[in-house]
Amino acid sequence: MKEKIQTLLKDNSLMDQFMQGRLQLEGISSDQLHALRNVITNSKHSRDNYSFWGWG
Repeated sequence: MKEKIQTLLKDNSLMDQFMQGRLQLEGISSDQLHALRNVITNSKHSRDNYSFWGWG
């Protein structure tokens, strides 16, 4: 599963297809796919809504 996630993160086209439900990942249950979409969606929203400032 780790390799499949890394592939999605590297390829925006595949990620878009996956997030729209047009791409299924072999060997992963529908519940796992749903959970993965939720994690990706939540992490994208988190990055969009927060800024991180370094100490300096």
